[in-house]
This record gives sequence, C-alpha cells and structure tokens, in this order.
Amino acid sequence: MEIFGHKKKQADISKERKKYSIPEGFELIRGASILLVDDNPINQILEKDLLEREGFNIYTAENGAKGLEKIQAQDLVFDLVLMDLQMPVMDGFTAAKKIREWEHDRQITDGIPIIALTADAMKGVKEKVYSAGMNDYITKPIDATNLFIALVKLIKPRERKINIPEKPLQTQLSNEIPEIEGINVENGLMRVAGDLSSYQWVLKSFYKKNLNTIANIKQALLDQDINTALRLTHTLKGVSGSIGAKELFENAKTLQYAFREGVSQSECSVHLEILEKNLNQVLFSIKEWEAQQKPVLLDMKKNESFDLKKAESLIEDLKLLLEDNDTKAIDVLDSFKQLFPHVFAKNKFNEVEKLVNEFQFEEALKIIHLGIKF
Repeated sequence: MEIFGHKKKQADISKERKKYSIPEGFELIRGASILLVDDNPINQILEKDLLEREGFNIYTAENGAKGLEKIQAQDLVFDLVLMDLQMPVMDGFTAAKKIREWEHDRQITDGIPIIALTADAMKGVKEKVYSAGMNDYITKPIDATNLFIALVKLIKPRERKINIPEKPLQTQLSNEIPEIEGINVENGLMRVAGDLSSYQWVLKSFYKKNLNTIANIKQALLDQDINTALRLTHTLKGVSGSIGAKELFENAKTLQYAFREGVSQSECSVHLEILEKNLNQVLFSIKEWEAQQKPVLLDMKKNESFDLKKAESLIEDLKLLLEDNDTKAIDVLDSFKQLFPHVFAKNKFNEVEKLVNEFQFEEALKIIHLGIKF
C-alpha cells in the first residue's frame, strides 16, 4: 500500500503556517485569561496551542464539574470560558447553567462570557446553547478566524500583560510533511498553526486513544447504553475533523445522526461497519508513517559530559508542569529522554512516560517526588 506521496520540507510551509485572519480589535484582547473546558486531551492540545501562540493565558479543566470548581474558587478571574458540550461527569449545558445560577446567587450582573465548542451543528443545538446561558458557539473542527472573531465580540478590551510562552525543546519524527492516506495533513497542520512537532504528537495521540473506540461503541450498544455510544461517536467525529481526516469525520457524523434519530439496528450496523473500516485505515496509515520515521535527535556525542544542572532544571520544569496539569510536560519529558537516555533508563522514567502520555499527571508526579538519581 502506498502511504506516502510527495513530501514537503517544513521550511516549504513556513509561509502557510497561519492560514487564518486576525480580526480588528484582536490586539486589544491579547493577554486575556481563558478557561478551556474539554475532556479530550487532543482537543485541549490543539485549542491551547493555538490560543497561547496568540498571547492568551489558557487554563484547562477536563469536564464541566472541574470547570465550575475553578470558577467558583475565584483564585483566578477568567475573561471567558470555552465550553465543550459533550463531556462525562458534567456536560457543558449543565455546567453553563450552574455557572449562571452561581452568578445570580452572588448578584453578579456582568457574567463571564461562555462560548460553546461543539462538533454537533445539528438543528436545535444553537437554541439549547443559548437557553443554557451561553453567549455564542463555535463548531468543531475549530476555524481559528471564526474563534478569534467570537473572542473579540465577547472579551472586554483592556491593557493586559501578554506572555507568549517559549515552546520547550521537542523531538519531532521528521522534518518532512508526508501525505498520509485518509488524512489531509495540511488541513490538520492549520489547527496547530503549522507546528509540525505538535501535529506529530496529535497524530500519535489520536492513534493511541482510538485503538479501542469501535470496540467500546459496540460494547455500549450491547449494553443498550446509547448515550455512551453517541458520546464516543461524537468525540471521534470532533478529533477526526481536527487532524484533517475528513472522510472519517463524515462517517462518524452519519453514525451519530443514526444513533440520535433512532434508526434501525441493521442500518446503524452498516454505518458502524463503514466507520470501523475507515478508522482502521487511518490508524494503519498513522502507524506506518510513524514506523518509517527516524527521530531527529539532538547532536550529542555519546561521550559528552553529563550536564547535571541542565538535567535538574528539566526535572524542575517537569514537576511544575505536572502540578499545573499542563500538557507541555509531555514535550519536556521527551526532551529529557533524548538528552539523557542513560539517566532515563536507570530510573522509573518509562513508568512516568506511560502515565504522562495517559494524562495521569498526579500519579507521574508522585513517582518523580520519590527521587530521581543522577
């Protein structure tokens, strides 16, 4: 099977990195603090990276309950909330209603603006969004220009300190942009402002997170749990669009509609079979692409002296990121692994790496706090 076609060097797309427009008034809202509430780590990475690159301060919560807690704690004053709608524990509709109730109880008349994020553009969603007290909605996969226009409309303009974070040292699999069967790579790169390292991480995460998606949908159907089947399909639809897997996105959209409209079991089975075939093709393509890549490692000689200060600095950075549940911890850990492979092998870093890649940051932090020997 031919997986790769013409390849572009990363430099060839440097002029195409920002395929979005900056609306008038955008400079006046840069530096704003935004709470991003989304249960999907891939979506969190895509949305967080995009906004941080434009100077926003992004804080995250993995479900509506956690988002509500962060707002009620009042440790930080958020200028806006980006709220995913379909989440476990507490969905976005419920969270938005509870935020408005909390504001009403405290006689807060100038409520925090809330923008719904949804991969569901079906009839009735818009009305539900507004009736829950949200101010606007953006459909996934997110178009950066539309998002920025909405931000300008809802965030109060004022002078703020703008921090555009430096990206930690990363290891990417290649300097070339491949053509991966089933994925429009350039479309996917738009979601990460052309950052190849971030996009490669997103592809690898998509592969890991969706190996059992079809099996989980089938199990939900066997358990007659249509809500779980619907949520899993909805999530797959959203992330498929975000990585540029257009056909897979459409397949998931069709199945989601079938579940929602209560079509016959036989018809749902046909749509599920099509989705499974397409997902397997995309997963296979990603696996083949990754297998053919050789990591672009730092130019370090095996006999180079060990930089203890650098190692300790990276560990401290890693601890802080894990404490903040910041996904940049993945990049820092990857950098440490490439810089100090012998130290990595001698400690429990393989266990830490597994936990971090599964976003179990608290457990990973516990292992690190037990002590790292250099």
